[in-house]
Amino acid sequence: MRESTYDESDFGRGGLNAQVDADTLLEEIGLDRAEIDWRKEFVGFDGDDADRLRRYEDVFRANAEQVADDFYENLTGHEQTTAVIGRSDKSVDQLKRTQSAYLVTLATGDYGLDYFRDRARIGKIHDLLDMPIKHYIGQYSVYFDLVLPLVGDRLTDTLTDRLTDTDGDGGVAPAMSE
Repeated sequence: MRESTYDESDFGRGGLNAQVDADTLLEEIGLDRAEIDWRKEFVGFDGDDADRLRRYEDVFRANAEQVADDFYENLTGHEQTTAVIGRSDKSVDQLKRTQSAYLVTLATGDYGLDYFRDRARIGKIHDLLDMPIKHYIGQYSVYFDLVLPLVGDRLTDTLTDRLTDTDGDGGVAPAMSE
């Protein structure tokens, strides 16, 4: 497991970023604080969810490079998605770094205007690359398949720790006599 430092500074380094004015984009799509609040309420995302995500930061950080490697192995294995990647001015290694940062920042954001600005800008760059919606949406399925085992493993570890720490007895309840 490799572990590196990733954060928002890893976004916005490609040449296409010069073609995207993120603030104008937010205005065009009507994404302001009220809209962000509505979207969070719509999907039921609250402070407890943000706290839960923060608990995965170390897992995401420790696995970010492997997830990016696996993600791009899938993308570069298909002619259609390779063509989209070829339209980017970033190398696959640079794209992997951005992907690693994306994963880590899923668990480090305050999920406010700056967070949504980055995500909207990234979406617009995919649009500038003429990425078909089938690729954009399809990538989320691939991504979830890579990330869900990490979440599941952490959940299993957390539950195991809780069960084995019950009353300091290794999780074994005292025998009940009849």
